[in-house]
Amino acid sequence: MTKKSANLNQPANEETHINVNTFGRVRSMITELSQIPRCTGQPVLGFDLEGNNLGRYGKTCYLQIRDYVQNTTYLIDVQELGKKAFTTTGSDGVTSLKSIMEDKDIQMVIYDCRQDADALNAHFDVQVKGVVDVQLMKMLSWQYFSEYRPGYAVTMAHDANLNETELAEWNRHKGYDFKRDYSVFERRPLPQSLKLYAVNDVQYLLRLYDTLSKKLTLRGMEIALEWSQREAQATWADGWVSTRALVDGQYSKYWREKLHVSANI
Repeated sequence: MTKKSANLNQPANEETHINVNTFGRVRSMITELSQIPRCTGQPVLGFDLEGNNLGRYGKTCYLQIRDYVQNTTYLIDVQELGKKAFTTTGSDGVTSLKSIMEDKDIQMVIYDCRQDADALNAHFDVQVKGVVDVQLMKMLSWQYFSEYRPGYAVTMAHDANLNETELAEWNRHKGYDFKRDYSVFERRPLPQSLKLYAVNDVQYLLRLYDTLSKKLTLRGMEIALEWSQREAQATWADGWVSTRALVDGQYSKYWREKLHVSANI
């Protein structure tokens, strides 16, 4: 397979994603993703989930995977495919979506991993290991502590280095008005507008990562990676409860100490 360089400027339209709604398409996707390079030192995949009350108590409907090496986005119908979407192997008979997402040597970027990691573990027995949370990178770039987490749209506007056209297109899809009724993602067939909403969420994550990484010291990046994994792991506990917009209490002191250290390196 010939590798293609990622085109981060490609808009989120009908031609930028592959619908994965059969096990044959899962196998084809995994065959492609099995060639993703390991230990690159930066994210090679981006991911996000859509669902109704996303997390252990809700329903997970779609998983978006962005392959930044091949410049391809997969929209996976996990509501219909269930756990087999994660255990079905590619042509090598070994690699699965579960094994890819649990490989600590494959970095996967996301914006706020908590509900997604919770849903993956609770519903699909997947414990994502190489997660890099750009929301935490944004927080570590601040020169002050805040218990509130920055919103995705605001961070994109300030830190993704998008031109006017790119940002307008991103906001158009992100701003699609479904009145925050996430049960719409349970509909089949899913309207094209909602597919584009989902694909849009992973389109520029790598661009955001690249911009924010330049605002952190080497130690700051190490802290971001460590904290990302700690937050993902925290969701695996039986009693974990999301604080949504707030920084989880158990990490507030950790954040203060680490930021103080990173600012002096």
